[in-house]
Amino acid sequence: MPTKIEWARNGDGTPGETWNPLRGTQGTWHCTKVSPECAYCYAERLNMTDLHHNGPAYQVGTDTMRLDEKVLAKPLSWRKPRVCFICSMTDLLHEQVPFEWIDRILDVCRRSPNSFFLILTKRPERALEYQEWMRTHGRTWPPNVGGGVSFGTQGYANKFMPLLLQLDLVLRTVSIEPLIEAVDLRPWLDCCSDACDHGEVFRPNYGHRPAPSGIHWIKLGGESGPNPGVRPMDIEHVRPIRDLCIRTGIPFFLKQWGEWTCETPPKDWFLRSGNGDTQWIGGAANPHQAYRVGKKAAGRLLDGREWNEFPKILEGHFANPLHGRMAEGAPGCAHRGAERDAAAGELQISAEPGGCPDPQQRLF
Repeated sequence: MPTKIEWARNGDGTPGETWNPLRGTQGTWHCTKVSPECAYCYAERLNMTDLHHNGPAYQVGTDTMRLDEKVLAKPLSWRKPRVCFICSMTDLLHEQVPFEWIDRILDVCRRSPNSFFLILTKRPERALEYQEWMRTHGRTWPPNVGGGVSFGTQGYANKFMPLLLQLDLVLRTVSIEPLIEAVDLRPWLDCCSDACDHGEVFRPNYGHRPAPSGIHWIKLGGESGPNPGVRPMDIEHVRPIRDLCIRTGIPFFLKQWGEWTCETPPKDWFLRSGNGDTQWIGGAANPHQAYRVGKKAAGRLLDGREWNEFPKILEGHFANPLHGRMAEGAPGCAHRGAERDAAAGELQISAEPGGCPDPQQRLF
């Protein structure tokens, strides 16, 4: 169905699609929590409050997965190409999902070559196992499927990033959501080329010259939802990731601030909000306040603008200014050496209307 997820957009800027062929048996959906980022899962909340089928929490043993055959075939009926987020309500690489089911889902993607499909997982080790399983069966990832990992803490970044770089996907993306602590991605993104003079800003004729890292898109967002425990996202944790993307030429997309903002709310906010929740963040070194104003009021601005940068998805899928050529082929082990030797300018960014990229950003 059409989705409001900000980064799941079609080439013409219209809403993309979510496709959920994996369902629960007791509830509409099913998954299990594996990390602190999962604490206030939006999909769990929807599963437990679904108007048609109130389901259980996303805990081990509460439900089992099933493959919905009717939903499985849905993309084959699409007349227009679109961007589709696969399994937005669960994890395609969940331990309960047999590789044969994943294979059938990806086979539908292969049979829908005019659309582009995106996968996010918190189980990249299982993605690698599935990749090896495909090799033993003479198959590879479909050329119209990109994938990535989702995390919001340094510990999981350390664990997931090396695994992501081993996946032979045509597009590798990182979804830092919800961002709940400072995360440093420099070990995997800031790969200096021989021409680098270690300047602060990447420009065509001087400054930082990063070699392509194998990561093609960074998405970031805060935590949303009605739970009183929803955590604020610190603007001082967001800026370094944005700045790193600028230096390395990687598209950066800020999805949302979530329930909290670091911007000072209007004077009458305490009266309108009902409770006037505030929280000190930043620790003793840099204390500042966050304000719980709700997702809509918090918005998506960072330093006065939206960051709506997309990778130029494979040429031929979308003949639109928002999307174009991103890479020659799946940058797996055989491609990665050549990829690192290529000019950093080969990784292109396109900004959605309204993003208002500054002159520095238009260099890419």
